[in-house]
Amino acid sequence: MRVCDIANDVPRAEDVIFVDTNIWVFQTYEGATLGLSRNREAQIDRYQRYLGRARQVTATLAIFPTVLLEMANVIERYEYEHACREDGVEAWSAGHLLKHYRQREPFRRTVAHAVASAWAETSSRTICFDNTLGADDCFNAGMEAEAAAIGISDAVHLQLVQKHGCSCILSDDIDFVDPAFDVTLLTRNERALSKAAELDVLVRR
Repeated sequence: MRVCDIANDVPRAEDVIFVDTNIWVFQTYEGATLGLSRNREAQIDRYQRYLGRARQVTATLAIFPTVLLEMANVIERYEYEHACREDGVEAWSAGHLLKHYRQREPFRRTVAHAVASAWAETSSRTICFDNTLGADDCFNAGMEAEAAAIGISDAVHLQLVQKHGCSCILSDDIDFVDPAFDVTLLTRNERALSKAAELDVLVRR
C-alpha cells in the first residue's frame, strides 16, 4: 500500500487509475454539491483538476459496471434527502422512509434520469472494464470486507482492481488505507492522509 496526496502527485502515462464512485458522483451529479462548505468545494475541485492532469498525460482512467450500481444507490439517497427537505419532513422518519418515496413515480423518474445522466458522463470519460465476478472473487471480496472492516462495494472493487491490473485508486474514501492492499491510493481526504502517515505509507511518487 502506498498513499499519495493528489495536491502534489504527478500522474504518469503508464498509470491505470480506477476512479472510485465517490469521485464521479461529485463530478457528474449536481445534487451532490448543494450546500457544501468552501473547504469541501475546494477538495472536490482538487479531484477535478487531478483528473484533468491525468488525461493530459494520457493515463488510463478506469471504472467497472459495478460503479453504476453504487452510483445509483448514492444518488437515490441524495434525491431522497432533497425530497424530504422540500416536503418539510425529517429523512428516515416514520412514514417518510425511502421505501415510501420509491413508490412515487415522479421520484423514481427523477432518480432514474439523474443516474442515467451521471453514468453517461462518467462512462464517456473513462474505460469501462468488464467486471466479471466468479464465485471465488465474490468469496474473496466477502472475506476481505470482513477482515479489513470495509464496505462490500469497496472489497468488490479491490478484487476488480487486482484482476484488471489497475495500479492506482483515485478515491476520497479512507477505507482504502490499509497496508494489506497492494495498490497506490491517490486521495485528498485529510483523514486518509493522516492515517497513511501514521502507518508510514504516505509517499511521494
